[in-house]
Formats: sequence, structure tokens, C-alpha cells
Amino acid sequence: MQRDYRESHTSEGYGKFYDNELFSEGKFDYEMWVKERAILKELTKKYTNRGRYMDFACGTGRVLSFLEDNFNEALGLDISKDMLSVAQKKITKASLVCGDVTENPALVNGKFDCITSFRFFLNAQDELRHKALDFIGDKLRDDNSVFIFNIHGNKFSTRWFLVIFDKIFNISKQNQMSINEIKAMIKPHGLDIVEYHGAGFLYKIFYKYMPSILWHFFENIFEKISFLKPFSLYFIFVCKKKS
Repeated sequence: MQRDYRESHTSEGYGKFYDNELFSEGKFDYEMWVKERAILKELTKKYTNRGRYMDFACGTGRVLSFLEDNFNEALGLDISKDMLSVAQKKITKASLVCGDVTENPALVNGKFDCITSFRFFLNAQDELRHKALDFIGDKLRDDNSVFIFNIHGNKFSTRWFLVIFDKIFNISKQNQMSINEIKAMIKPHGLDIVEYHGAGFLYKIFYKYMPSILWHFFENIFEKISFLKPFSLYFIFVCKKKS
């Protein structure tokens, strides 16, 4: 039975561990965050009206602290007090709310012009995904509001060997999704994907064993080849309410 994702980030000290383990400079996930940051910068230029912004499952505030200044009002939401204690040190203007809005939606008032959620939907169990999407869809202000989320594990990328291991040996512990699975996840919630972007191509095993300069060289080449986008490691999706 899959563990309830709500329980995965709540232990004491996990927030600091999370940032140090994944997002310190020189780590693979840090390199991917650099790529995602560039995409988010362009998306906020395109879609922000300096309205109200919420980062759902904001964790240690990585995305929230990067985007908060693009909006008049910003809010970070997470179930983990420990993660939010780390986020508090990063933000400059955003407010933070701790709690589970999938069980108590009244924790957050009003509507939002932009909602983000990163590194949540891939690992959350199916029931939690759909409860979260119900909440997010309800909190978008109107047809011009955007929901931006990532999936940090494309099934059809250079992570392919994890799929093979899982099918043959049932030993892969890493969740993965395809574009079709992501579209099916979104479909019941009154949301349309209006655009998506890919980030990264060479998975962390390549990053670990290739010289850094070579990894970056090939990444720069692959990023310029548009037809490779469906094979990106990570996806960033932009959604709006269905008209």
C-alpha cells in the first residue's frame, strides 16, 4: 500500500535536510532548478497581472521566494511545520499557512490569479492528487488565472531504465508519469493545459559520472532541439479553467 504523501515531509529537521540534500549547489536537483527557474521567469512575465499568488505545498519556499515579488500578495501553503520554518527564512513578503486544505479548505480564503505547485503531484497518491486539484481549481479567480505545476519524473525520458527495472524486478521506488497520464489527471477538474515546457534531458546518473562541462554541453544542445521536448526529464505545465 502506498504511504500517505501527507506524512512524508513532516518530521523534525526534514526541511533543512531536504534543501541540503537536494538543492545545494553542485547537486543534480539544483541544476534542474536552475532550468525551471528560467522557465518560471518567462511564464510570470507572460501571465502575471501582479494579483494574488499561492504556492500549494510550498515546502521550504524555493518557488515561493523566487516568485513572490511578481505579485501584490503571496501565500505559501504546506502541511509541514518544519518545512515552513525553513521557508520563513527565505521569504520577504509572503504569508505562510500550515494545514491540510484537502481536508479543511477554509484554511485559505479568497481566490488567486496564479497558483503554483512543484514536486507534489508526481509523488502524491491518486486520491490526494484529485483532492488537491479540486481545491486548486476552486481557488483560481477566473478564466485568466493560471495554475502552473511541474512533474519531476517523465516516464519517457532518460529515466527509462527505472521503468524497465520496475517492470522486470519491481524494485524501482521512484514514481514516474507520462504526458498522457498527466492529461488524464487534470481532465476531471475543469482545467485545460494551455502550454507545457520541458527541462533537462540527461538524468542524474549521467550528471554523477560525466564531467560537469560535458553534461552541460549536451544539455545545451538537446534544449535547442524542439522535437525532443516530450522526452524531457521534467515538465512544467500551465493550466487555465475551461471556458
